[in-house]
Amino acid sequence: MKKFIILIMLVYSSTLSLAQTHNNRKSSSVKVDVEVVINKQVEILNARIDSMSIAHQQAIEAAKNEQKEQYANYYSQMDSDLDRSLVILSIIWGAMGLLFGVVAPIWLNAKAEKSLKNEIKAFKEDITKQILSQNEAIEEKLSKHKEYIDNVRNEFVEYKKDSQINKLLSEAQNLLDDDPEYAIDLLTQALELDKDNKDALLYRGIAYMRCENAVDALSDFNDVLKLDPQLIRAYYNIGRVYSHTNQIELALENFNKALAINPESIPVYLSIARMYAMQANFDKAIDNVDLALKIDDANYYAHSLKSRIYQDMADREENEEKRKDYEKSSDQEHRLARRARMMQRR
Repeated sequence: MKKFIILIMLVYSSTLSLAQTHNNRKSSSVKVDVEVVINKQVEILNARIDSMSIAHQQAIEAAKNEQKEQYANYYSQMDSDLDRSLVILSIIWGAMGLLFGVVAPIWLNAKAEKSLKNEIKAFKEDITKQILSQNEAIEEKLSKHKEYIDNVRNEFVEYKKDSQINKLLSEAQNLLDDDPEYAIDLLTQALELDKDNKDALLYRGIAYMRCENAVDALSDFNDVLKLDPQLIRAYYNIGRVYSHTNQIELALENFNKALAINPESIPVYLSIARMYAMQANFDKAIDNVDLALKIDDANYYAHSLKSRIYQDMADREENEEKRKDYEKSSDQEHRLARRARMMQRR
């Protein structure tokens, strides 16, 4: 565009120059052929235009070359950038290859190793729990087994001790009538093995009673009642101790305590009857014997006692007729007693 403007300016300046020359020639009165001048000027102008065209073409070629050089530089820069990008991309791919080829396996192996360690840890914890649970179960079984063994051992010791005590009791009972003093020694040995053995205390009290040792007898019977307040034999034997010492009221008191525990005890009714007979209260004596016979009408001891009571009544009776009736009743009870004895022997 600049070259075109320059070309116009050159044409304009040439025209001005020609006009000035023409005017000068007019003033010098030289007649010039206008057509020749114009043609010459046109040739000059064409020459200049050709010259300018060449310059313009050169300028265009230079511009083209410059543009080509710029494009070449641009493409070269692009190639350089592309090469750098490829290098960077290669580095990236290399790094990724390193990551996935080396680092990733290491990371995966580390992760797998960590996971395996966790699984092993969990397995160990589970096994430990199972072992502890099994140990607890085993310890519990061992504890129960030990407890069972201890119980068996204790039972064996108790059984052995009970066997010794029972042996001593059996021997002592057989000696109560013939050798009560030796029976007392045996029963004392039994009480050394078991101081709270009720049978040993009871039989030793009876042995003391046979030895006419009322104090020790009552002591043993009362010790039995401390262990068993409902033991009828203790009250019964206390009543017998008091009856042997002629303490009738105390004897009756303890016999009645025994009856309160067991109203069906024939020996107690007969003991009460004896106490009333000792007091010459024969009616109450007969009444208590009859209560015993209601329980067992073929009881030898009841009929025998009743026979003796009637005989005592006959011995004390001054009225001949009543005395004969008592003697008759006594004989009748005596026969019943013998019959009862014969039945017992069968």
